[in-house]
Amino acid sequence: MSLPWIMFILLILIVFFPCYFSNEKSYFDIEPCHINRCRLPYCYCSNQTIPGGLTVRNTPQFIAITINGPLDEKIYELLNDIFFSKKYYNPDGLFI
Repeated sequence: MSLPWIMFILLILIVFFPCYFSNEKSYFDIEPCHINRCRLPYCYCSNQTIPGGLTVRNTPQFIAITINGPLDEKIYELLNDIFFSKKYYNPDGLFI
């Protein structure tokens, strides 16, 4: 084989198979988390269970509100009306 063909083959390999030529791990290289080996504070296995043995109904929900723009008096009054006027209720009958 001549040198141009070898260079062409190497170029194709590098372009189409870059993961074989790098030290970076891909998503498929990540090991699953083992609960027996993973202990706080150095490790935490994420999952979808509710901590503390709470039921779905008794689990508190947290919300974050962001405002994109100035917080003027009109917006302040609207937010005050929504969150502190006791006009709006949760499904369980408690105020927002």
